[in-house]
Amino acid sequence: MEQMDHLSALASLQSRFTTELADADPSAPVPSCGSWTVAELADHLGSVHIWAASTCTDQLPESDEAGLTTMAERYAARADLLLSTLREVSPHQECTTRIGRGPARFWHRRQAHETLIHLWDLHTALALMLWGRADQDSVTVTGEASVVETFLTEALTP
Repeated sequence: MEQMDHLSALASLQSRFTTELADADPSAPVPSCGSWTVAELADHLGSVHIWAASTCTDQLPESDEAGLTTMAERYAARADLLLSTLREVSPHQECTTRIGRGPARFWHRRQAHETLIHLWDLHTALALMLWGRADQDSVTVTGEASVVETFLTEALTP
């Protein structure tokens, strides 16, 4: 079985998250994350990236966010910090992981998964922004009515 390049996957997912974050309303709700907004989701994921980078170097790296005004710019700076750290550190270097000491490559996969999950969360928030909650409910109700009418009519027709 071929090994996946999780570091490349992470870079791609972070790029997609940044791009889609640029078009998002910071105050939009993220229903899959409780009461979080898009801005809180972006801050969370960026903070997790900084924390993960710190486990590889045993020191808290500083993200240069001076002059960055948008949440997409701030997230991108934190994502870049994680990527540069993971690229500089040998994948075999021992570091702290979620399950004790282990190779730094643990974070390649773990952060790719974390970013993918939160990209899905962001997509959920963007879909709600696109459809609007009331419109989504209306489409759902009319869709359900259409299915019920169609199938009941077919089932009850001799």
